[in-house]
Amino acid sequence: MDKFNEELGASKDNFKNGPIGKRSCSDCLCCIIFLVAILGFCAASSYGYDNGDPKKLLLGWDSDKNGCGYSDKTKDYPYLYWGEPPSLKIKEAILDMNLSKAIEMLSYGVCVKECPSADMSEPV
Repeated sequence: MDKFNEELGASKDNFKNGPIGKRSCSDCLCCIIFLVAILGFCAASSYGYDNGDPKKLLLGWDSDKNGCGYSDKTKDYPYLYWGEPPSLKIKEAILDMNLSKAIEMLSYGVCVKECPSADMSEPV
């Protein structure tokens, strides 16, 4: 304890303006990598905005790979309906992040004009 007090007393003048020491940038490389990553994200976003179609991200896709309500063939059928719920096997694949098995769920969808209800007597 005495040694600590001696060192503290010796360095007392160094802290008269607060704990300001000799500081320098220690993560220059990480800062450069971070800025390059941000520029890359901006470039990718710009490319996607100019060449892509963001509407496709929000569409429901049926088993024939038609976007519901997007193409001329399906413009009158804007909703995606799954006639049968996903099986337990597919649910487990989604939880296990098994993408190939999880994509099987997409093979059951059908584009419909309106969402079915329990009291609908006619097929859609």
